[in-house]
Amino acid sequence: MGIFDGVQRWQRRRRAKALLESGDVKGAKKAIGVDAGLRHELAEELLEDGRLDLSQALLGHEGGSTLDALLQQTPADPELDALLAEAGARTIPPDARVLQLSRTLLERGKQEPALSLLERAGLASRHPALLRAAVEACIDAQSWERAWHLVEAALGARTPQHAFFLHAHALVLGHLAGPEAVTVDLMMRGEVDAFSGRDHLLLARALMKDSPRLATRLTLVSAPQELREGDDRLSLDKKDATGLMLQGSAKLRLGELDEAAEIFTRGRDIAPRHFALVAGLGAARSLAREDARARVRALPDVGALDGMLSLIPELEQLTMLEQRVAQASVKPLARWLPALAQAGSRLRILPLDVRVTDLPDFEALRAGVESREHRAWNSLGGLAGDGLGCVRVEDMFDGWTLAHEFAHLVQRVLPSVYQHSIHAAWNAAEFVNEREFFAVTYTRWLCCRDALTPSSESDSEAFKCIAEIASKMR
Repeated sequence: MGIFDGVQRWQRRRRAKALLESGDVKGAKKAIGVDAGLRHELAEELLEDGRLDLSQALLGHEGGSTLDALLQQTPADPELDALLAEAGARTIPPDARVLQLSRTLLERGKQEPALSLLERAGLASRHPALLRAAVEACIDAQSWERAWHLVEAALGARTPQHAFFLHAHALVLGHLAGPEAVTVDLMMRGEVDAFSGRDHLLLARALMKDSPRLATRLTLVSAPQELREGDDRLSLDKKDATGLMLQGSAKLRLGELDEAAEIFTRGRDIAPRHFALVAGLGAARSLAREDARARVRALPDVGALDGMLSLIPELEQLTMLEQRVAQASVKPLARWLPALAQAGSRLRILPLDVRVTDLPDFEALRAGVESREHRAWNSLGGLAGDGLGCVRVEDMFDGWTLAHEFAHLVQRVLPSVYQHSIHAAWNAAEFVNEREFFAVTYTRWLCCRDALTPSSESDSEAFKCIAEIASKMR
């Protein structure tokens, strides 16, 4: 702008201000013309003079939002403007400059320009340091989709920082598709531990997602009956996958974990996508490693509980070890068994080859994904809703899975005084989901009380709430 133009602009501003003060808003706007910058400058000056009425009159229909923007406007920052211009330029700076520039922008709170620059530079050059910085920035921003493409590019380039990108890939994939997808991905890359029980359990969950229905029945039978049926099938065909699954399931339930693992391994080698065989192998290895039999036998022998059979239809089909877990899971809240019976609640124990969505009550969920952890309903090991809970049989010895689903059922029948206590404890704990809070707290309380699995949880208001609900046993 030349000197003459500057003088004219100053004169228009002075004239417009005088017209506004005389009440001629139309004349003031005409004096300013189409110069939006001048209009905002004059509005800001009027604000500083305390003339909110004149400032708003000048801005017209833009008044409210524009005045707010003017009031919050930060001072001009030429250095930041230069940084942003450099970051957004078509020509990407050298690698070292990109790292320096992105760090500076992030320190100044300009996350999006920094992410955009790192993303463009990393994908263009495949430089490991740039890709790592881009991935770390995307993870910090929880921008999982952007991080996914960057990690895939880094793994494809097989950079020296492969271990970092592999861990990042698992983290990002877990957020996008759930933990089972992580195991499948690692398996495809040849990086799954062949002897890891946990990895096999996660792989089984992934196979469950898209598997056709395997089960011929939905009801659990006794372990001796499973052995007989398995023997009969294997006498006709030594490679019968169902026969091996039945034999392995029986051994697993009886606590004969080494034999179960050997049978499931043979079955897995014959039918590698048979989710029940893979799940059985994972459970056998995990339970052996954790010495689950000793932990279960160390539980207090509480004996039979009135009302349990109406709650758990398969109770009489359980092995002694399974019954011990079921009784220990139910005993603290057994006072609510009559209320559960009155409500028609049931807790099902599912055979190894039955998914929760194979039950008619939950089949509507078969194609869906639960929102909290992005896991397919088909893949869940336990589920509770509308008075029905279910637990897969291989999860009976896995901590307090049955207790968790039992707690979901109990919470539905508690009187309002206890519901209020749970709600208050949940609010104090800032837990995401109130129903999950109660079930998780109950299982942690059991861990501390009976030490079935280790827990670092200490006493808390939530524990006191559980203890109150469990008190006054009938």
